[in-house]
Amino acid sequence: MSPLNRRALLATLTNPSPSTDYVVTLEGALGDATVALAYVPDRLVAERAALAGYLVALTALSWPSLESLGTALRDDINDVLVPRWLRVTLRRQQDGLIHSLRLEDRQPRWTNDRLLADI
Repeated sequence: MSPLNRRALLATLTNPSPSTDYVVTLEGALGDATVALAYVPDRLVAERAALAGYLVALTALSWPSLESLGTALRDDINDVLVPRWLRVTLRRQQDGLIHSLRLEDRQPRWTNDRLLADI
């Protein structure tokens, strides 16, 4: 599935308070991995049911590594939602090892360290 087809599965809603910085967190299963998304919305927020369907679609695809899955997820969310700040965390336990990955991104010049201090 191409990135454009994956991203088409993500639906958005208008941010009800675009002048306010707040953190949205979503957690779920992604095949044999767990995923946690945390983001500060700008103009758009993720439509929860569509995001769940998107994650299901990702599990049907073959990923060579947790890193490739994580970067695709980060890129897709960034492209569709364009959040002020985004963190993607993936965790998988396999063969007695715990493999985790955390990716972050933010819009240039956006900062709110106080908001992100407890995350």
